[in-house]
Amino acid sequence: MATQPRPYLTPQQYLEIDRAAERGSEYYEGEVFPVMAVSLAHDRIYDNVSASLRTQLQNGPCRRVGSNVRVKCRLAGPYFYPDVLVFRGAPVLEDTKSSSITVNCRPSSTTC
Repeated sequence: MATQPRPYLTPQQYLEIDRAAERGSEYYEGEVFPVMAVSLAHDRIYDNVSASLRTQLQNGPCRRVGSNVRVKCRLAGPYFYPDVLVFRGAPVLEDTKSSSITVNCRPSSTTC
């Protein structure tokens, strides 16, 4: 049985679909992948990491955001919904809809 090829979506097409959807999806090289539900163990790990980061980043130059924020890797890169993202300074928004934070997606030597 042959499988159907997945249609290629442009980043703009993906954003239109994702903004209208009830649940987010991730985008990589023209393909869209649904964000899956997590287990209780995953949720507990996220909660512990998030709480620890909140304490460590308090009153510093870095901010923490959770999995409801879409992240775009600079240029034509993929879009993700990471469990946790830490960034320094003001967020760089992709467009006027303020729905995606743009990041370099490379390890940085900058400390928070």
